[in-house]
Amino acid sequence: MRYQLNSWELARKQKMKPTLLIPVVIYHGKSRWQYEPMKSYFSGVPEELHRFVPDFAYLLFDISHYSDERLLAFRNRFLATSFFLMKHRENERRLLEERERLFVWLEEFLETETGENYLRTTVVYLSKNLEPRPRDFFKQLFQTERSQRRVMTTYDQIIEEGVVKGKLEAFGILLKVAHQQGIDIQKLADHYNDLSKEEKQAVIEKIKAGTL
Repeated sequence: MRYQLNSWELARKQKMKPTLLIPVVIYHGKSRWQYEPMKSYFSGVPEELHRFVPDFAYLLFDISHYSDERLLAFRNRFLATSFFLMKHRENERRLLEERERLFVWLEEFLETETGENYLRTTVVYLSKNLEPRPRDFFKQLFQTERSQRRVMTTYDQIIEEGVVKGKLEAFGILLKVAHQQGIDIQKLADHYNDLSKEEKQAVIEKIKAGTL
């Protein structure tokens, strides 16, 4: 609902008509997400007052209960890899078992900014979900000598800069990759509560100006 309101508020400010938005939730938690209509969250409301309860549907993708083969079969290799990393973020053994299938597509993008950012985001994401993983894990995760060399350089930079523990840099990396994927980073930033509004806005402005 917050995403929708932010979008319509922006449209109003720009003197544009609001556009239809279809909410999509991608969930990868440990417990199952049971879809329920909005009105079910308002207990004790008489039926004659239900018309005052905000109500809309959303599409739910609970990837924690998708089979690995189903995830890896996604035609979009970026999504297939990202979803698999989300599902098995705490399972080093499973990640290493499928390493040959996960990052093959990334080889042709290693020399690009998109590839560099995705590789960097992967290291940050996996490091933040458990204790920072050792260099050997990331070296094993990437197959080719070229990608291994890149990820080791990235890993050393992250450790040296303290990015694994640095909320601001991790936030900037996340938003930059999201921006390159066409995601509205202003809306995404609204849900990140570990930084002040001023800090978040400064990062957004740098990304849009191309200086980050």
